[in-house]
Amino acid sequence: MGTAPPDVDLSRLEQTKRFGTDPIGFIRACAREYGPVFRTNVLGDGERVWVGHPDVVKAVFALKSDQFTVTNTVPVNIGERSLLYQDGAAHSHQRKVLTPPFTKARMKGYGEAMLRHAEQRLATLRGEVDLQHALDEVTLAVILDCVFGLEDEAEQAELLRITPAWTDAVLTPMAFTLSMIVGGMKLRRAFDWMADHSPLREGRARGPLKPPAWWRDIADPKAALDRVLLQAIEEGRASGVTGRKDVLALLLASTFEDGSPLDDELIHHQLLTVLVGGHETTSNTVAWTFHHLLEHPDVVQALRAEQREAFGDGPLDPARLSQLPLLGSVIAESMRLSSIAIGVGRCSLVPIEAGGYSIPAGSHVSPSPYVLHFNPELWPEPERFVADRFVGRGRIPSHQFMPYGGGRRICLGMVFAELEVRVLVSVLVRHLDLEPRRTDDGATMKGLTLIPSDGVPVVARERVTAPAPDLVAG
Repeated sequence: MGTAPPDVDLSRLEQTKRFGTDPIGFIRACAREYGPVFRTNVLGDGERVWVGHPDVVKAVFALKSDQFTVTNTVPVNIGERSLLYQDGAAHSHQRKVLTPPFTKARMKGYGEAMLRHAEQRLATLRGEVDLQHALDEVTLAVILDCVFGLEDEAEQAELLRITPAWTDAVLTPMAFTLSMIVGGMKLRRAFDWMADHSPLREGRARGPLKPPAWWRDIADPKAALDRVLLQAIEEGRASGVTGRKDVLALLLASTFEDGSPLDDELIHHQLLTVLVGGHETTSNTVAWTFHHLLEHPDVVQALRAEQREAFGDGPLDPARLSQLPLLGSVIAESMRLSSIAIGVGRCSLVPIEAGGYSIPAGSHVSPSPYVLHFNPELWPEPERFVADRFVGRGRIPSHQFMPYGGGRRICLGMVFAELEVRVLVSVLVRHLDLEPRRTDDGATMKGLTLIPSDGVPVVARERVTAPAPDLVAG
């Protein structure tokens, strides 16, 4: 039998205060004082074992689907049939059906679309720019194209407007607090009821009698988004999806093991899941990459030299970006230092014995990159940005490096996200000189993820020696 994880020796109120004001700093401080496995007790969350010991992380990620559940206090109303909200056999069954659109075999067409959007929206940036905001717009445009298959410019413009309005309204600190108090499912259902009763769901404007502004902020953008997505599903079924390569088309053509098609509600909920899970997560990863990269102009020049050697003055080839070792290493090192998630949650239904620790059944356990990725036994000089740290290392197991989680719930869109991050970083490095105007070195929560507090402000200038953007690529 191992030893029990040490308890953080602070009152619940003090732990809650520190976690709420600086979650990264709190978790890192606990790891330094108590070691790579420790237990917190935060108001609204209860007791939680944070894990950064590779053997214990490996044991958590090795749990079978019937040996753990996921506690979902996430308030975003993406539908209760979303893959994010499934456990056990239901999750395994759904994931098997939803995996084909995100395999490597599907990436060529997606990569060309990613490059086209990046060239059009990023290579032309000039002057003072909030890089985080610019990246959000690009990654959302990629989702609308590659996932939803929306080609109508008016529909794209509308979704570019209403999607951030919806997520900004429901992914607030207040919403997360309410979710922990009343339960995630109850709050999500309340948000959905509000959206279902909005006239925008039917394409109608509100009358003179309106609910409060906060109500409209939560209900109306989601209602309008639902209307567009359900219409896209209906039109796809009516006209067929022959020749289409977007994720929606592949889902419409998919079947369960018994040959029955996926129903509209299931597809609708998965589209919302991809929208939330694959939009800002990717833009935040790229933002963190430049947060670190712009402090090292010599590394920027080395990335450009690597590009020249691979592509000369010709267009970038998304399919070959994975062959650029320094590019991959810089992105991985940024993800090691600045993960967009503070941890991944499990409620273990069985005892865990690993790494000299004993964690009882029923414990809430969270492998955390902010403990694991700073373990000096795995990462020499863990606080330092080392651009070539990952060169020549191949794929590192998730119990040592977990940018996309691990185990049976590893990120479904990992291959898609990896490609998009490479494309966006490559386009920015190739076409722009970016002068950092950093105002804050910290992180803040935005929705489900951690982002640079200052939004990565830069002054963007055209590189005189840069190849011209291939605006018709793909």
